[in-house]
Amino acid sequence: MNFSPEKNLSSDLWKNDEWLSKLDGGSTAVQGISEVYVFEASFSEIPVEQNGVSNYLMVNDLSEKTTRTSLEGTGYTQRLFLLVFSLTQNNKAPIGIYFSTSYNKFNQCIGIDPLYIGEIQGKVQANDLFHAEKIICIEKQDSVYRFIPKKNKSKTDIRFYTDKNLLTCDIGDSINIIEIIHGMGNMISGTNDFLFLHPQNIMNDKSALEFKLIKIIKPESSKH
Repeated sequence: MNFSPEKNLSSDLWKNDEWLSKLDGGSTAVQGISEVYVFEASFSEIPVEQNGVSNYLMVNDLSEKTTRTSLEGTGYTQRLFLLVFSLTQNNKAPIGIYFSTSYNKFNQCIGIDPLYIGEIQGKVQANDLFHAEKIICIEKQDSVYRFIPKKNKSKTDIRFYTDKNLLTCDIGDSINIIEIIHGMGNMISGTNDFLFLHPQNIMNDKSALEFKLIKIIKPESSKH
């Protein structure tokens, strides 16, 4: 795929507001994007020492995991994005989109995972809940990448809890996804129970899902 975050993460992606329709299935589209906050987590496949054995793992570039400097990584990388859309309508919660892109050792994009979309629900404490309820896609239309609705199996129920309020961040600030709750049927918890995931504990890494705010995009431009 010829997708480049530097080039294609711009206002062209969300010019078509069909993807931004009401999450409850209504036909009224949300209007008025004031700013788009772009959070990124970058991963590299590197050798990590575990109990005296070197294993190649995808590790957050901000991680402090022990590595052997004499051993090179594979060159494969992954970039995760959390986009937060601040809306001009006071009665509308911000919209979040989470997705990942994968690259080979030649820095060619070899895949884009499904995009999870939902509302950012502020908490009383200094953190946010991003509740993803639908899946959308990225598709190239007339040489431009666009967000488009997914026709089949678009519903989901995944809740991402962050350690900070997302819209209070400045460029360069870091946030962590500290808990993920999966509400759909899965092989581990079954069809009726929630699956609780704590990335920092699972990966034994305090930077397991640490993101940085890399830019804020205004509706009228692709750079800020």
